[in-house]
Amino acid sequence: MTSSADLSGTGLLKDRAVLVAGINPRGPGGCGASSGSCINWINPAAFTTPAKGTFGNVQKGFLEGPGYADWDTGLQKYFDITERYRFQFRAEYFNILNHTNLLAPVTGVSSAGFGSIKSASDPRIAQLALKFLF
Repeated sequence: MTSSADLSGTGLLKDRAVLVAGINPRGPGGCGASSGSCINWINPAAFTTPAKGTFGNVQKGFLEGPGYADWDTGLQKYFDITERYRFQFRAEYFNILNHTNLLAPVTGVSSAGFGSIKSASDPRIAQLALKFLF
C-alpha cells in the first residue's frame, strides 16, 4: 500500500500508507458504486495517507494479492509421407483449465479505484501449427 504522493519529502514516491486501527483491511468498499466487472479486495476505509514529513506504517508485503494457477500443455503428432518428408502437427494450450487469474489490486491510497481489481490475465488460449519437414 502506497500513499501515491511524496509526503515524506524524499522525492522517491515510495511512501507507505497508514493502517487505521480497528478496521479490517480486506473486504468491501474497493469498487464503490461501480456496477461493472470489479472485485472488492482491499477495504479503502482501513488506509489513509501519512502526515506530511512521515512515511506511513504499512510494511511491504502486508497484504497478498490474488493467487495464480495456470496449466499449459502441448501435443504433437508426426505424419510420415515418405522416408524423407513428413508433417508435424502441434496443438498448444495455455491456461487449459480456463482458471480466472485476477491481476493485482490498485494499491495507491489516493488513486482512483483504490482497493479494487478490475482486470484479469488471459483466458484459455489455443494455437495450432502444421509444419512440413524435409
